[in-house]
Amino acid sequence: MRGITPAHREHLEAEYPGRFTFEAETDTWDYLYLAEKLATYAGKALHGKKNHCNRFEAENDWEFKPLTYELIPGCLDMLVVWNEENAARLDPSVVYEHDAVVRAFAAYERLGLEGGALRVGGKIVGFTIGEMCSSDTFDVLVEMPEDLFGDTVAAISRREKQIVSSLKSMLGIVAKVRLVEPKSIERSEGKAVRVIDKRKLY
Repeated sequence: MRGITPAHREHLEAEYPGRFTFEAETDTWDYLYLAEKLATYAGKALHGKKNHCNRFEAENDWEFKPLTYELIPGCLDMLVVWNEENAARLDPSVVYEHDAVVRAFAAYERLGLEGGALRVGGKIVGFTIGEMCSSDTFDVLVEMPEDLFGDTVAAISRREKQIVSSLKSMLGIVAKVRLVEPKSIERSEGKAVRVIDKRKLY
């Protein structure tokens, strides 16, 4: 069996103690990056990617467009070419990924998928497709008191997590919390503005 989750493993071991052995298939693992790190390429681990992107931007006439139904044929053409050019180094199982992408495009609007296409000189050279996790992000800025501003990064991070936990407990909402410098949040004249809605609803 493949794709066993910790919950599956616990159930199997409870029902059939000692009958199964479990091994991690590290060759099938994928990378997970924080969105903030991919947006800024912060840190030594992403230094190479940052240089690659900077070089690409400097050497090419490029544009990134939100994925629309009209761009899908060009994305499929690019997918075919990419598979053909990289066939020698790819695992044969990549055909399943190809089929999954084709099926996703076929049901693009029905599934509510979103994405973008990267074009160089008007030609699509890359694309991304997926499902939005959430249409809203609840961002909370909290000014730190003067006496706590000098705390360590670990201490600040710990306080941010405590606030996240409290908001979730009281409101049932998982928020992104950032502790900022004292008196750094802009004050409004007249009536206080405590919530700023940056969503594009129309």
